[in-house]
Amino acid sequence: ELAKEHAVLAAEERLRGDFVQAVLVGAPADDATLLQRGRELGYDLRKPHVALLCTVGEGDEGMVARTSGALSAALNSLGIAAPMMRRIDGALCYVPSVDRGRRAHEVAEQLRERVSGDVPGVLLAIGREAPTVTLWPRSLREAEQALKIGRQLLGSGRVLDFGDLGVYR
Repeated sequence: ELAKEHAVLAAEERLRGDFVQAVLVGAPADDATLLQRGRELGYDLRKPHVALLCTVGEGDEGMVARTSGALSAALNSLGIAAPMMRRIDGALCYVPSVDRGRRAHEVAEQLRERVSGDVPGVLLAIGREAPTVTLWPRSLREAEQALKIGRQLLGSGRVLDFGDLGVYR
């Protein structure tokens, strides 16, 4: 039963990762299809989303899996349904915009606090809000830039926001 449960979870993770990959490399004409597919997976893609990278820097496959699992658990504990995929350096997810009063940075900080209990030295980076699915790649590039520059300037164990880079953009 445990092996069966793990196999189901692994298949779901692959399916969700494939969906994020399809969004990132898909043609803009696929909007309606992506919205429908996202709805089938439990995501409301009509809302703006923010790319969030979660990494520990240099890590082995076990550390990457642990980081991805901790991020997934943190998202679930906060009640956030976010498309997510594992990357070679950690995990990528697209966090939907929540209440207008809560900034993406605040949500990312809550996630960092929860993930850091399982993964010390975790680093989260976020891009700017992408109002449509077609702008998700832009938000990802910004999060990657925030991660690269922020790691060099500020170190680890924090949330790096592209909007906070200022002249370093």
